[in-house]
Amino acid sequence: MESQINLMSFLRSNGIPCPRVIKNKFDENFAVVEMCKNVSLPVRVFEFMEGETLESVGFTQEAASIVGDLLAKFHNVTDNFQDDVIKKHGVPIAIENYQGLLRELHLLFGKNMIDNENSQICTDVLKKLEIEIFRNYDFFEYGLIHSDLNETNVLLIKEGDNTLKVSSLLDFGDTHYSLRLFDISSTLLYIYLGIHSQNVKNMKNLANAFLTAYKKQRKNNSFIKEIKHCQLAMCARLICSLLYGLRTVRINYRGDDPSYVLKTQANGWTLLKFLSTENLDLPSTIRT
Repeated sequence: MESQINLMSFLRSNGIPCPRVIKNKFDENFAVVEMCKNVSLPVRVFEFMEGETLESVGFTQEAASIVGDLLAKFHNVTDNFQDDVIKKHGVPIAIENYQGLLRELHLLFGKNMIDNENSQICTDVLKKLEIEIFRNYDFFEYGLIHSDLNETNVLLIKEGDNTLKVSSLLDFGDTHYSLRLFDISSTLLYIYLGIHSQNVKNMKNLANAFLTAYKKQRKNNSFIKEIKHCQLAMCARLICSLLYGLRTVRINYRGDDPSYVLKTQANGWTLLKFLSTENLDLPSTIRT
C-alpha cells in the first residue's frame, strides 16, 4: 500500500496526474476493514479527480493517441523509480503466470464453464507465448508496468479549444515489473475491447494513433522491434482476463455480484478468436 502511494507521489512530481490519498482520523493512509466473515481488506479514500473515463469519452483516434502518449510518459518516468516492495510484488493476472492459467483452464473445462473451441484457442495461444516470448524473455525490454490501463482507469477532460487531455491516471493495484511489451499490448487490447467491433480498418487506425503517439513520446524506442509480438501478447492478456473472470465466478467466496467481472466476457471471446486468427500487421501501423 505505501509503495503504491509512493509511486503515485513520484508520478505526480513528474507530471503525471493521479489522486492523493486522504488520511483517516488516525492519520493513516489506509485502514483494514472486515468485508465479510474471515475476509479483511485494506481500504483507502482518494481525493476526487475531475474528468470522464475513456469509456465515456469514446475510443476515438484522438483518445487512442492520448493514451499512447500517457503510457509512454509512465514508462519514461518509472525508468527512474525504484521500490523494492513493488519489485517483489506479484499479481495473479500477470502473463508470467501462464502455467497457472493452463491449470485454471483445465478446471474450468472440467466444470463446463468453457467450451472445447475456446479451450483449444487458449491452449494454442499460451503454447505459442511460451515459445516466442518466454523462451526469449531476457531479450525484451523489462521495467515497471501499470498493467491495467483500461477504459475506467484513465480520466479525460476537454480543454478550452475542445481538445482532450488526461486529468488522472488511476488504480495501481496491479502495477508490477514485467515486459513493457505486455503493458503496450494490454492497453491496446482494452481499446479494442471498447469498440465492440472487429472492423480491421478501424482497428489499424486506432493502433496507428496509439503506437505512433507512444513512439513519439517514448525515450527508449527498443519496443519497435518487439511490436511483431504485440498481437500474441494481446491474446495472452485477454486470456488472463477471461479465465480469471471465470475463476472469480467459480470461487466467489464473498457472494459478490459478478456482473463487473463478467463484463469482458461479453465480447472478449469473440475478440480473442479474431485476434488469434487474423493478422493485423501492427508493426506496419507505426508512423515513422
